[in-house]
Parts: sequence; structure tokens; C-alpha cells
Amino acid sequence: MPPPAAVGADRAGRLHPPRLPAVRPAVFTVPDGHVLVRCTRDSWADRLDGVIVGFETDSIDPENRTGWTILVLGRARVLGRSQLAELPGFTDVPWPPEPGEAFLAIDIEDITGHRLGPTRLPAAGCADELVAT
Repeated sequence: MPPPAAVGADRAGRLHPPRLPAVRPAVFTVPDGHVLVRCTRDSWADRLDGVIVGFETDSIDPENRTGWTILVLGRARVLGRSQLAELPGFTDVPWPPEPGEAFLAIDIEDITGHRLGPTRLPAAGCADELVAT
């Protein structure tokens, strides 16, 4: 299992709301034990308050076919800027204040991930038996 700090290695990810056919691109930061996504009040994020969601981030090098991917599962909470100080390990918001802003804080309850490597065809040359190296 990757450490929670690995989630913060990139600053763009995808939010996976439950039971919705949607994946939202999102900018984020990672205070200790949480993924923090900036959003606005009275928006899609309000429907996720108190709900278990997935959050995925990755970094892929298409030329070398290498990289990594991480998936976080956890309960989301919509917070105002003044409530952020209650989060453990929180120090500062990397975005300037804006009217109507809110933040979706996702507790990191489960985290999985893996490294991606180049593939090669096995000796038999069967495409459906690609082996990661």
C-alpha cells in the first residue's frame, strides 16, 4: 500500500462520485490524512457531503510507458475555509480566497496504487498475454 503522502505527488486528479456516471477532474492538495478539493457552495460537491467517494491521481510518461496511479477511498465532507483548521496536519490553503468557495475534504480511509512499467510480448507473441516488466 502506498503511503498517503504519495497522493500529493501530483496536483491534478479525478473525483469518482458514487452511483453517478461521472468522473470530475479536480485540483487538490493533501493535508495529513485528507485529500482537499476546491469547489463552490451550492454545487455538485454538496451532493457528496457525508458520502464515500473515490479519488484517483496518476502520473504517466507515455514515451517510456511508465508511471504510477493511486486510488483513495473515503468519506467526503464539504467545509468552508474557516473549518479547514480543524483538519489534522492542515497548514494553509494553496489557493487565494474567492467568494462562494468551499472545499471537499476526503478522509483517506483506504489507499491503493501501483507502478506502471513498459510491456513486452511473451515469446509466443500472444497479445492477450502481455507481461509487465
